[in-house]
Amino acid sequence: MSQSKLLSIGFGLLVLIGAGAILYPLMQAEQILRWEKECVKLLYDIHRALLKYSSDNDGKLPPLLSHLYSQYIDDRRVQEQVLFFSEQQAAMIYWYPEKLGNPEAPVVQIIFKPGREASYARKDFILWSDGTVSLRRRK
Repeated sequence: MSQSKLLSIGFGLLVLIGAGAILYPLMQAEQILRWEKECVKLLYDIHRALLKYSSDNDGKLPPLLSHLYSQYIDDRRVQEQVLFFSEQQAAMIYWYPEKLGNPEAPVVQIIFKPGREASYARKDFILWSDGTVSLRRRK
Protein backbone atom coordinates (compact mmCIF):
# COMPACT_ATOMS: atom_id res chain seq x y z
CA MET A 1 0.00 0.00 0.00
CA SER A 2 1.34 3.39 -0.95
CA GLN A 3 2.20 6.07 1.56
CA SER A 4 -0.48 8.44 0.18
CA LYS A 5 -3.20 5.79 0.69
CA LEU A 6 -2.02 5.19 4.25
CA LEU A 7 -2.07 8.93 4.93
CA SER A 8 -5.54 9.18 3.41
CA ILE A 9 -6.84 6.31 5.58
CA GLY A 10 -5.17 7.79 8.68
CA PHE A 11 -6.68 11.21 8.00
CA GLY A 12 -10.11 9.63 7.48
CA LEU A 13 -9.82 7.82 10.81
CA LEU A 14 -8.81 11.04 12.57
CA VAL A 15 -11.85 12.82 11.11
CA LEU A 16 -14.15 10.01 12.29
CA ILE A 17 -12.64 10.02 15.77
CA GLY A 18 -12.93 13.83 15.96
CA ALA A 19 -16.56 13.74 14.81
CA GLY A 20 -17.34 11.07 17.41
CA ALA A 21 -15.67 13.11 20.14
CA ILE A 22 -17.87 16.09 19.23
CA LEU A 23 -21.14 14.22 18.63
CA TYR A 24 -21.06 11.92 21.70
CA PRO A 25 -21.37 14.74 24.29
CA LEU A 26 -24.13 16.34 22.20
CA MET A 27 -26.07 13.08 22.06
CA GLN A 28 -25.56 12.60 25.80
CA ALA A 29 -26.82 16.13 26.51
CA GLU A 30 -29.90 15.51 24.34
CA GLN A 31 -30.66 12.30 26.23
CA ILE A 32 -30.30 14.06 29.60
CA LEU A 33 -32.69 16.78 28.42
CA ARG A 34 -35.20 14.08 27.43
CA TRP A 35 -34.96 12.50 30.92
CA GLU A 36 -35.47 15.88 32.53
CA LYS A 37 -38.60 16.59 30.47
CA GLU A 38 -39.99 13.14 31.26
CA CYS A 39 -39.29 13.65 34.96
CA VAL A 40 -41.00 17.06 35.08
CA LYS A 41 -44.02 15.64 33.24
CA LEU A 42 -44.28 12.80 35.77
CA LEU A 43 -44.15 15.25 38.67
CA TYR A 44 -46.92 17.40 37.18
CA ASP A 45 -48.98 14.24 36.58
CA ILE A 46 -48.43 13.22 40.21
CA HIS A 47 -49.58 16.66 41.37
CA ARG A 48 -52.78 16.43 39.32
CA ALA A 49 -53.39 12.93 40.73
CA LEU A 50 -52.82 14.19 44.29
CA LEU A 51 -55.31 17.01 43.73
CA LYS A 52 -57.94 14.53 42.55
CA TYR A 53 -57.21 12.14 45.42
CA SER A 54 -57.37 14.99 47.93
CA SER A 55 -60.67 16.18 46.50
CA ASP A 56 -62.15 12.67 46.79
CA ASN A 57 -60.82 12.13 50.35
CA ASP A 58 -61.74 15.24 52.36
CA GLY A 59 -58.46 17.03 51.67
CA LYS A 60 -56.29 14.12 52.82
CA LEU A 61 -53.33 12.81 50.84
CA PRO A 62 -52.49 9.15 50.33
CA PRO A 63 -49.97 7.62 52.74
CA LEU A 64 -48.13 6.16 49.72
CA LEU A 65 -47.92 7.33 46.11
CA SER A 66 -48.77 3.79 45.03
CA HIS A 67 -52.34 4.45 46.26
CA LEU A 68 -52.74 6.81 43.29
CA TYR A 69 -52.31 4.01 40.75
CA SER A 70 -54.48 3.30 38.70
CA GLN A 71 -57.52 5.35 39.66
CA TYR A 72 -55.73 8.74 39.67
CA ILE A 73 -52.65 8.15 37.52
CA ASP A 74 -51.81 5.43 35.03
CA ASP A 75 -48.00 5.65 35.29
CA ARG A 76 -46.74 2.56 37.12
CA ARG A 77 -43.61 4.38 38.29
CA VAL A 78 -45.59 5.86 41.20
CA GLN A 79 -45.47 2.36 42.70
CA GLU A 80 -41.66 2.35 42.84
CA GLN A 81 -39.01 4.02 44.96
CA VAL A 82 -36.35 3.34 42.34
CA LEU A 83 -37.59 4.20 38.89
CA PHE A 84 -36.23 4.59 35.39
CA PHE A 85 -36.44 7.29 32.75
CA SER A 86 -35.30 5.44 29.62
CA GLU A 87 -32.19 3.79 31.05
CA GLN A 88 -31.51 6.49 33.64
CA GLN A 89 -31.97 5.32 37.23
CA ALA A 90 -33.56 7.64 39.75
CA ALA A 91 -34.86 7.45 43.30
CA MET A 92 -38.25 8.89 44.21
CA ILE A 93 -39.06 10.14 47.69
CA TYR A 94 -42.60 10.97 48.81
CA TRP A 95 -42.47 13.46 51.67
CA TYR A 96 -46.17 12.98 52.58
CA PRO A 97 -47.11 16.55 53.52
CA GLU A 98 -50.21 17.26 55.59
CA LYS A 99 -51.94 18.97 52.69
CA LEU A 100 -51.30 20.63 49.36
CA GLY A 101 -50.80 24.36 48.85
CA ASN A 102 -47.71 25.27 50.91
CA PRO A 103 -45.04 26.49 48.45
CA GLU A 104 -42.28 25.59 50.93
CA ALA A 105 -43.34 21.98 51.53
CA PRO A 106 -41.80 19.35 49.24
CA VAL A 107 -44.17 16.61 48.11
CA VAL A 108 -42.10 14.42 45.80
CA GLN A 109 -38.39 14.47 45.09
CA ILE A 110 -36.70 12.61 42.25
CA ILE A 111 -32.95 12.17 42.51
CA PHE A 112 -31.05 11.14 39.39
CA LYS A 113 -28.25 8.59 39.73
CA PRO A 114 -28.65 8.04 43.46
CA GLY A 115 -25.58 6.62 45.17
CA ARG A 116 -23.52 6.45 41.99
CA GLU A 117 -20.82 8.67 40.59
CA ALA A 118 -22.43 10.76 37.89
CA SER A 119 -20.77 12.08 34.76
CA TYR A 120 -22.63 15.34 35.35
CA ALA A 121 -23.81 17.19 38.42
CA ARG A 122 -26.43 15.26 40.34
CA LYS A 123 -29.90 16.63 39.89
CA ASP A 124 -32.92 16.63 42.10
CA PHE A 125 -36.35 17.54 40.79
CA ILE A 126 -38.76 18.61 43.50
CA LEU A 127 -42.53 18.86 43.30
CA TRP A 128 -43.63 21.44 45.84
CA SER A 129 -46.96 21.42 47.59
CA ASP A 130 -48.21 24.38 45.53
CA GLY A 131 -47.69 22.40 42.30
CA THR A 132 -44.45 24.00 41.15
CA VAL A 133 -41.49 21.89 40.08
CA SER A 134 -37.91 22.98 40.58
CA LEU A 135 -34.52 21.61 39.64
CA ARG A 136 -31.67 21.52 42.11
CA ARG A 137 -28.17 20.69 40.93
CA ARG A 138 -25.62 19.27 43.32
CA LYS A 139 -21.94 18.63 42.78
